[in-house]
Amino acid sequence: MQPQERHERLEELRLQIQSAVDAGKFEGLAPLVDEFLKLQKDDAAMLKLHTQLAEQRRQKLDKVKQIQLAARERRRDQQALPFVDKARKFNQECRFDLAAEALSRIPTDLYTPTVLEFIAFVDRCAMLQKKAMDAIEKSSAEEFDTCERSANDYRTYLRRASLSDPTLESKLASKRHQTEQSMKTSRFRLRTTVAIIGITLITTIVFASVRMIVRLSKLPAQRAAAAKQAYEEIFAKPILKNSIGMELKLIPPGSFTMGTGGGVIQKGNPESPHIVEIRKAFYLGIYEVTQSQYEQVTGTNPSELVTGDHPVSNVTWTDAQKFCELLSGIAAEKAAKRSYRLPTEAEWEYACRSGTSSAFSFGKDELLIDDYAWYAGNSRGMNHPTGQKKPNAWGLFDMHGNVLEWCEDLFAEYPSAELVPAPKHRLDIRVLRGGSSNLESIKCRSAIRSAENPTLRSNFIGFRVAITIGT
Repeated sequence: MQPQERHERLEELRLQIQSAVDAGKFEGLAPLVDEFLKLQKDDAAMLKLHTQLAEQRRQKLDKVKQIQLAARERRRDQQALPFVDKARKFNQECRFDLAAEALSRIPTDLYTPTVLEFIAFVDRCAMLQKKAMDAIEKSSAEEFDTCERSANDYRTYLRRASLSDPTLESKLASKRHQTEQSMKTSRFRLRTTVAIIGITLITTIVFASVRMIVRLSKLPAQRAAAAKQAYEEIFAKPILKNSIGMELKLIPPGSFTMGTGGGVIQKGNPESPHIVEIRKAFYLGIYEVTQSQYEQVTGTNPSELVTGDHPVSNVTWTDAQKFCELLSGIAAEKAAKRSYRLPTEAEWEYACRSGTSSAFSFGKDELLIDDYAWYAGNSRGMNHPTGQKKPNAWGLFDMHGNVLEWCEDLFAEYPSAELVPAPKHRLDIRVLRGGSSNLESIKCRSAIRSAENPTLRSNFIGFRVAITIGT
């Protein structure tokens, strides 16, 4: 083509293309743009228009494909409808196993997003229904909270489809009634146990006094009379109040089974049951040492949250030993011949159990722990003032929870029977007892034990003090 002809043809094409664009008529415009670009490849406006036309063609093809795909899915939904309708009927009756069986008969080539979503809903409902029903069937009355949690998960999912399961509600109501009856029985047993423990404690003190009097009768008359008088004076004052206002309870001698009781087994922290004899009576703090008492004796308060009636925390084993030493050195305490120390691990558990052999000093019913302890379930992760919860049968507060308590001993593995031979100690590792406000209830049992470096500080570690009779 001659240059003149080429130029004229380009102008003609440009006019035709511009007129079509101005009129918004893009149909049939692509051949004209292609011809123009063959004659003049580097025209920027025509290249841009060519790209726009190609994008319009692509979008049009995509739209056609989407319409075709939607039409295919509608046809597949129609073919799957008989199976889905049958499954929906079972769904309304909360018979999800039969609904799942009906849906399983749908050929896989008829699976559409709608069908797959319905299948997933039915499978989830079936799984939650089975979990809730199994929890109700297999759990004991004391585990009703587990049933409630499983049932609530199931109910929440059913509400998405405006469904409710009358069978579940009936079984749950029956389990709730069993739980209430069980709790009534447990409370009666606890009251009976407390009464028996009280009688046992009085009997134990009387027998201990008789044994001691018999022993003293063998001493020279003058020495025996003096010792007898001193011993009777001690047992006449079961609660001792010292010069800074601390109250301590007299704990009589006796024997008990130390270690895991009540069918509880703590993995990784051996608590082998074995018989231990506490041969001498001792005094033990009725409350954990408070911040105000610690500051009065040492002049410092290491606790992060400074509140006088809260138990002192953030103390190391060495800090607790220093407190006992300083308290023993106060003039009034020296005059009364009182020497303070930490309780041994055996003394601590003996006092905590207060005559019981169950997992907790208040029995085996873990549901009652809110009445006796600050723990992770009710403390909001904080320590609380001492003495707010119920005491154990011997009048000691916060033996479960609030703060972990240092004991005198090095940590040792328990023997399988009585304490013969002596247990093997772990070098320079000390014992903590009682659980704390950031631990779950199972870690606040009477037998639970922890092993820590004596230099450890924590906002959940404190202590209580003891006095050996005759020191």
